[in-house]
Amino acid sequence: MYSNYQKHLSEWGNFDVDDVVIEALSRLNAPVWRRQRLYDGFDYIIVDEMHLFNRNEQSVFHYLTRDFNLKDIPICFAIDYAQAFGDYGETENDYAFNGFGSSINNSLATVFRNSPEIADFCAAIAASGTLMFQTDFVNPYNDYVQTAFTTSDEKKCLPPSLFMYPDEESMLDGLKKQLECIHKTVQCKANDIAIIVFDDKYSNDDFARMLSKKIDKNIAFIDNSMDVMKCEGYVLLTPYGINGLEFKGVILLGVDEGRVPQITGVSEISQHYVRYMAFNQLYLASSRAKYALSIMGSSVNGKSSCLEHAIENEKINVEDMIIR
Repeated sequence: MYSNYQKHLSEWGNFDVDDVVIEALSRLNAPVWRRQRLYDGFDYIIVDEMHLFNRNEQSVFHYLTRDFNLKDIPICFAIDYAQAFGDYGETENDYAFNGFGSSINNSLATVFRNSPEIADFCAAIAASGTLMFQTDFVNPYNDYVQTAFTTSDEKKCLPPSLFMYPDEESMLDGLKKQLECIHKTVQCKANDIAIIVFDDKYSNDDFARMLSKKIDKNIAFIDNSMDVMKCEGYVLLTPYGINGLEFKGVILLGVDEGRVPQITGVSEISQHYVRYMAFNQLYLASSRAKYALSIMGSSVNGKSSCLEHAIENEKINVEDMIIR
């Protein structure tokens, strides 16, 4: 598999990210850059979302400071392991904690952007996946949690809800009603509402145009978070494109068994990882919602097993939609 991967990279004229980073590291450790660091290096480095960098990428920060003789790197970074794609939340041997010399670790209280009900649902998703993580998984809901919601904020809130439709077509037909409900309650602009899709066939411009015709409103597929503010309609995103973003309302489209977690094309060896990724994506996508969170799925596939804990503990309303 690795040989085929390298062959395809060569045929397409592309490079693996790790290969690029390792090449950069060799140059950053060369005598020329060591001399230049005195003039072009940084006095202090601040990194947000450190969990999005892999170990090789994290090691690049060593070579960006002004003084290459420093044993303790002058760097401050923030980590949220609950949002780390592909990371099992294991921190004991994590390079971010052990690769920068002596360090000071500050665990901060969590202040959620979400309504209390959405935060409770996100907590249920995090708790569902915890058994899959190693023993020192950092759960953001274990420590002191704060909310900054006011009385006027609470009036805009809708409880997290799962809507199960008879089939795929009726689920897509029901999107317009869900969008109108959020609009009426939250009183926001179209680009304050995100539709986050959990099916690869949904993540393209053609699907966005089809949905636009179906609801008679503009929907734009966005694969770059910098373009969200420019969007004049509803925003269509994948779970991989939402880090750092927040919306007043969020709709998760295509959340049902078989898609969350994915079943087709998954070997027995990778089932555990795929299921972990499903929890991770659900948590990340749901936590983007401030006032309203609606989850839509098809009853043909059945309710997602990733939602079982949240449903059993009444952290989400469940409605079986009957289309007449």
